[in-house]
Amino acid sequence: MKLFRLQRIWIFIALYICAIYLTLPVMRFFLNYLYSTLGKENLSIITNIILISVLPFLAFLGIRKGIFKTLLIVIPIIVSLVFILHMERPEERMHFLEYGVLGFMVTKALGLRFKQVLLAVIFISLAGSLDEFIQFFLPNRVGDLRDVVMNAAGGGLGIWVGWFLR
Repeated sequence: MKLFRLQRIWIFIALYICAIYLTLPVMRFFLNYLYSTLGKENLSIITNIILISVLPFLAFLGIRKGIFKTLLIVIPIIVSLVFILHMERPEERMHFLEYGVLGFMVTKALGLRFKQVLLAVIFISLAGSLDEFIQFFLPNRVGDLRDVVMNAAGGGLGIWVGWFLR
């Protein structure tokens, strides 16, 4: 039964990564549409609300683990949010969120020993690098080293949360 659960997690991870990659060609058009209908400021506010709403949810999950573990989860997220919320473009914030979710899922699939966490970091970094590499060849996108770092940092935070919520 555990093997079946693990296979389902990996299938979900593969589908999630495929969704990220397959939306790359159309994402710029979608973001431009959102900018034109909602405005950059409103889209930024909506993105901020989504990111901030994760915090109470994680705190609620962490409370079962005790106050110390909860603080170890929440404090890095708060520090990250302060950094993320000051980013100029909402889509930069989404890199952090989408790879944070991926990092969390990968910890569920690989496990939480040091070697497995290291593999998770490498996996997330490669997935984020491939994301930017693909964008380099798309006419309406730009592959950016900063985004590779944001993808890895978001994945790292997701791994951190997965490690403490085990």
